[in-house]
Amino acid sequence: MVSAVPIFFVNFMSWVIIGHHNPDWAALPNQAENIRKPRELNLESGRCVCFCDRSKEEREDETVKAAVVVGPWGTINLWGSAPNMVRKPGLTFLFYFVTAVFIAYPGTFALNSGADFSKVVQVTGTVAILAHCFPFMSTNIRFGATRKKILMDVVDGVVYSIITGASSGTMWP
Repeated sequence: MVSAVPIFFVNFMSWVIIGHHNPDWAALPNQAENIRKPRELNLESGRCVCFCDRSKEEREDETVKAAVVVGPWGTINLWGSAPNMVRKPGLTFLFYFVTAVFIAYPGTFALNSGADFSKVVQVTGTVAILAHCFPFMSTNIRFGATRKKILMDVVDGVVYSIITGASSGTMWP
């Protein structure tokens, strides 16, 4: 709880107040018209990938083959409705809380009761780096995130890890 609360607050500040992730998102051209397209195509909520799971006919169709070569390629994340702005932050906080529990767990094996603050920060901060920086790295790389987005995700993860390490260090029994 001690690390989940400040991490949630810093996450909120970076996304809502500072907005340093705003450049990670691009608006569709002709939004009013294009926002209706997924509904007209009966696309379900989730991630849609261009040219994924094509039928045998599509794979043999020369027009489709040409479109695959030219592109664009990419993914589109679709939500069925507007995000619930109580549920999403609540689940985000729950994620940070559960992550903090799993970060502290290996510390109980690696550290003795009364361990030095710097040693607690070193161990829990390192585990926190694994938890906050690496999970989405392969997805970012695989699906073509910009270097800036990847860097900003790593910066966020390092900040969360510092908070986790410092919180653990101050509260370690």
